[in-house]
Amino acid sequence: MKQNPKKWFNLFVLFLGMGSIYKLAYLSDIFYVPMQETFGINNTQIGFLLSIYAMTQTLAYAVSTYVSDRVPTRVLISSSLIITGLAGFYFATMPDWTAMIVLWAIWGAFCEGMYWPSVAKAIRGLGPKEEQGRLFGIFSGGRGVVDTIVALTGTYIAFSLDLGIKGAIIFFSIMDIAAGLVALFFLPKLAAAEKEITEKVTMAKTLKVLRMPEVWLVTFVIFFAYICNSATTYFNPYLHNVFEVSNATAAIYGIIIAYGLKIAGGPMAGFFIDLKIKSVTKYLRIAFMVVVIFFFLLILTPASPVFRIVAIIIPLIISLMILSMRGTYTATIDEVNIPAEVTGAAVSIASLIGYLPTMFANYMFGSILDSNPGVLGYRIVFGLTMGAAIMGFVVASMLIKKINKNKLASAL
Repeated sequence: MKQNPKKWFNLFVLFLGMGSIYKLAYLSDIFYVPMQETFGINNTQIGFLLSIYAMTQTLAYAVSTYVSDRVPTRVLISSSLIITGLAGFYFATMPDWTAMIVLWAIWGAFCEGMYWPSVAKAIRGLGPKEEQGRLFGIFSGGRGVVDTIVALTGTYIAFSLDLGIKGAIIFFSIMDIAAGLVALFFLPKLAAAEKEITEKVTMAKTLKVLRMPEVWLVTFVIFFAYICNSATTYFNPYLHNVFEVSNATAAIYGIIIAYGLKIAGGPMAGFFIDLKIKSVTKYLRIAFMVVVIFFFLLILTPASPVFRIVAIIIPLIISLMILSMRGTYTATIDEVNIPAEVTGAAVSIASLIGYLPTMFANYMFGSILDSNPGVLGYRIVFGLTMGAAIMGFVVASMLIKKINKNKLASAL
């Protein structure tokens, strides 16, 4: 890769925004209990907000397919950041429940639907095809560093400076607007030749994909992995409510789970897959089994501060495995050798159904916690998640069997 200072600066601008924009919508990852206390909301309501976010992001993705080729990329990136920040300033006024629903809908539309596709397009425009892996890898690492710094700074403002969650919200909002202005003035306008061309999913392709068992197996691997991912939101309040960990410590723990482990999860999985087992699907089966084992151990852990260290370590292992799955599961599409002419349709269907848990899992888990106060609620949530991981293990095993069968058939 050529040493182009402008390219590196543009990449820095992109991961500056990416490391800032999600802090408001996913405030519960860091400040779960303080968020409940400040806004007077329960577990079910936090889950409902995340479900609203997921629903609007799905609708916005459909809209962005049309908009992204008609509006300059830097304008979409900067406006998404600025709108997110302005909404954050309103959030800092401590609005009522109805207004919070509207805010999460706005963030779902702009943080996800409009912002992420534009960022992906901008990264692709920074270099030729042979540089894309390195560009996205550097972007992922840089984003993780900014994620962690911004989150830790917000935690410092909230607890060490004693400005509370409102101070953190204002800081996150300022970061979004500042990143948006930097993007507006410094990101280049992509040339027409560099625009992403999205493959249309025709009815014929859709029908062909729907008849392929491999696609459904991949889809449900993603589906069960996302249910597991949704449960990681509750490690933070679990430690605070059951093991008497302070809000400040729980916030830092949430940062490690949500952002710190993200830096290690993907590379760890990639290294293990490339050098050891040579199969993404086999890795996912192993990861699901590890998640099952450690969720079982977490459920068995006595609800006593004496076992606090155990209760801290086990969720870290679970989160690392789940993040490693998130970094690799889409590669199963390539491993099952789906024909090139239906790959776009396969990815669309796998994403649509595979990501459905983002719309209901957090709401369901929050309702369980409110209906079953104390450690019992968390054990039910972790038990259901363990069940999802077992199902993921079963589906991954079926997918491996199908892959081997296809290989044998092609060899004849």
